[in-house]
Amino acid sequence: MYSGFCSLVAAGQTKESDSINVIAKKYHKAANEYFVKGDAEKCISNFLSAIELYKRSLNDRDIAICLHSIAFAYDELLHNDLQALAYAKKSLPIHYTLRDTLELGNMLKYIGALKGRMGMYKSAKEDIHTAIAYFRQKNFEPGVAVSYYDMALVFISEKQPDSAQHYLDRAKEYWQKNNNYGRIFNINNKYYELCSSTNQWAEAEKTLIENEQLLMTGNIYFRDKLSFYSNAQAFYHHQDNRERRRLFDTQYKNLKDSLLQHGIRPEP
Repeated sequence: MYSGFCSLVAAGQTKESDSINVIAKKYHKAANEYFVKGDAEKCISNFLSAIELYKRSLNDRDIAICLHSIAFAYDELLHNDLQALAYAKKSLPIHYTLRDTLELGNMLKYIGALKGRMGMYKSAKEDIHTAIAYFRQKNFEPGVAVSYYDMALVFISEKQPDSAQHYLDRAKEYWQKNNNYGRIFNINNKYYELCSSTNQWAEAEKTLIENEQLLMTGNIYFRDKLSFYSNAQAFYHHQDNRERRRLFDTQYKNLKDSLLQHGIRPEP
């Protein structure tokens, strides 16, 4: 009798937990949609609401994912590295408790990239090296490749172009073998910025031409496209090529207008 009563109570608690989780998922989904649209305030608000509900349903994994996502919102939408770092760090104890090696790697490489932008170079490199070790522990080569990219960003911030180029090349080599054109395009954007900052204009132009061809694949993230158009405008302004500059200026404006028409706020 007592055993049966306990089973009913447990079943009732499970049902309530499942119900709370369903509501939390709706906030979570809405937050992701607001992120894509570029509405930082509503994005973060919905993630925070989802976290409170996930706490009630003891859903630690999704709490950690929401914390990541809030960090990304502060980073990409509000350009607030300090808040992004704070929320990314909050997820680490959860991943340690869950023994989630891959997510630990993901967060540590991201934290390293943030620290690099904030001038904390030594700590940034340590975090990314630790992330690489976690990814290798699980034989997860895409994680290693993304970590190489983040390490390159640290060296770019530290104004060490040779080391930055080394890590960009290692990352690009992996994605070329796996035909991931979106990743290659993003790396090329950074490589262009690196070349232009060191007056390597011939190499910068090669990178722009390669990305212009990669646009044909149709698998390029819109923010990366905007960065490319902006880079191309700057390059052809430097080269005093008005026709090419006008071309990319028009493409930038057309894409930005199209995004706004779909309720998406592009980068200013």
